Amino acid sequence: MFDSLKNVVATLIDIVRVRLDLLGTEIQEDFGHLVRRLYLTAAALLLGTLALAFAGVAVILASGAEHRVLACALVASAFALATAVVVMRLHQSISAATPLFAATLAELAKDREELRSRAASPAPKDE
Repeated sequence: MFDSLKNVVATLIDIVRVRLDLLGTEIQEDFGHLVRRLYLTAAALLLGTLALAFAGVAVILASGAEHRVLACALVASAFALATAVVVMRLHQSISAATPLFAATLAELAKDREELRSRAASPAPKDE
C-alpha cells in the first residue's frame, strides 16, 4: 500500500513537472511571437501611413484647382474605407486566436481524465 502511494505521488510530481515545462515553453514561444508581431505592426503602420499620406497629397495636387475639394473628399473616403477593412480583419484575427496556453490546458485535462479513470477502476489486490 505504501509503495503504491509513493508511485502515485511520484507520478503526480512527474506530471506537474512536465506540464510546467510545457507551460514555460509556451510562454517563451508566445512572447517571441508577440514581440515580432509588435515590431512588424509598428513598421507597417509607420510605412503605410507615410505611403498613404504621400499618395493622398499626390492625388490632391494632381487634380485641377476646381476639383481639389472633391479630391480631398475622395482621398478621405478611401482612407476611411481602408480603415474599416483593417479593423474588420483585426477583429477576425482576434476572434480566431487560440486561447493562451491551450496546449498546457489540454494536457492537464487529459491528465485529469486519466487520473479519474485510474481512481474509478478497482486497484489490483496484492496477494
